[in-house]
Amino acid sequence: MGFWRDNLKNMTLKKMFLLYSLIFIGVILVLCTALYVTYMTGVRNHVYSFADSEEKQVEVLQLRIEAEQHFDPDWVSPSITYVALNNNNEILSSNGSASDRKLALSYLKGEDIPFSEGYFAKSLFPGGVCVFKYQIGVRYSSEWANQHLPRVEIIFVSAFIFSVLVSTIVFVRFISKRLENNISPLRHTVRLIGSGNLNYPVPHLSIKEFEELGSLTDRMRSDLKNTLQALWSNENQMRESTAQMLHDYRTPLTVARAHAEFLREDLSNLSDMRNKDDLIDSADALILNLERLTEIGDRLQQQMASDTSLAGGNTVIALDDFNQAIDILGHILSNHYGNAWRSNFQKCQQTLSIDEIGLKQTLMNVLINAFEHGNSPQTVQLQFEVLQDSVQYLISNSGSCFSERALANGMQKEFSEKANNDEAITGLGLYFARRFLDKYDGTIRLFNSPDNHACVQITFPLQVVKDDPQTPPLT
Repeated sequence: MGFWRDNLKNMTLKKMFLLYSLIFIGVILVLCTALYVTYMTGVRNHVYSFADSEEKQVEVLQLRIEAEQHFDPDWVSPSITYVALNNNNEILSSNGSASDRKLALSYLKGEDIPFSEGYFAKSLFPGGVCVFKYQIGVRYSSEWANQHLPRVEIIFVSAFIFSVLVSTIVFVRFISKRLENNISPLRHTVRLIGSGNLNYPVPHLSIKEFEELGSLTDRMRSDLKNTLQALWSNENQMRESTAQMLHDYRTPLTVARAHAEFLREDLSNLSDMRNKDDLIDSADALILNLERLTEIGDRLQQQMASDTSLAGGNTVIALDDFNQAIDILGHILSNHYGNAWRSNFQKCQQTLSIDEIGLKQTLMNVLINAFEHGNSPQTVQLQFEVLQDSVQYLISNSGSCFSERALANGMQKEFSEKANNDEAITGLGLYFARRFLDKYDGTIRLFNSPDNHACVQITFPLQVVKDDPQTPPLT
């Protein structure tokens, strides 16, 4: 059974049709054997006779007449018609009808007689001749059956044709079902692919050619799914890149505009040293923010040229130098928003291989949220410390605290505290920060301090050596 099952599972169309043809021929042979046995059983039980039975009886009569040199009507069985004539063609005796006698005379004259009238033979004896009329064919033993029932040949031929017809129908239906069981899953899968459903795999098929076709179809489905997913992912990444670009452009533009206004006011009195210092501070702020805008523009240009995300490649950064740059940006933001700024950076000699611009923008996203969404007067504080195998930034804001809803959903895309959702960009900075940190096995956590200050804690491994990760778009 195991051998047949394994062969049926891996059968080719050629083998399948050959096997089923042999089975069909075997069934026909069995039917023929059954009909032959039935026929022979009927003959042995004298239900009917052989087709040449009357012809053999006539041959026996001819031999007997020739041997005994006379004819006795009692020798003739009722199934055979005879006409005995003298040498003058006068009828001596007969068990046939007038038509049979007329046919016997025509036979003696050498005329052609149709086979439908029967077969004829003659036997000469002294003083006359005997003409026998007989039939070649299977006949029932009962005269009633011969008169009222179909001929035996017709019954057996009809039974054979009926058996072959039934066997052919069963054979065709079985073949059709086997083929349909292999074609139907392929047709179903192709229809699903056509309707956009790419999650339905092609099942295993029992015929080798269809199994290979199914494998190719499934590979096509899988490749198409992967291609579409890549396209959808790139499209979604492009959308997020554009959204964050707009988000990140807003802050440096606002700061640059504010300091441009400061410059315009301070230009009216250059003799005042304080105004000169303010002018220099405003100019520095303008330069820093314009540099940030330049970075964003460069990365956007790179993204448009290479059709990739806005994430930059890894660079080795010195943490102390990096923290000093963040501290300067924090001072600029505090001056712009009118809030106090405090920073506490642990001295650190380590370097880090990471997307520097992405990390800088992650921290800036959190700082901007802290400055924008607190109640003045407030103090925004940034702390940095090196742990055993990681580094940690802690941003706290004395002018606000997170609600329960913000703690649960604050890092979701387009989170907003307002019920009417008219500030859909509120939670976008934290969302992009989480996306960036996820790619570097980092974490971001929202919580409220014991004195009810909103805190954001950012932690990532100290040795970040991943090369060119598919980071979320950061500008």
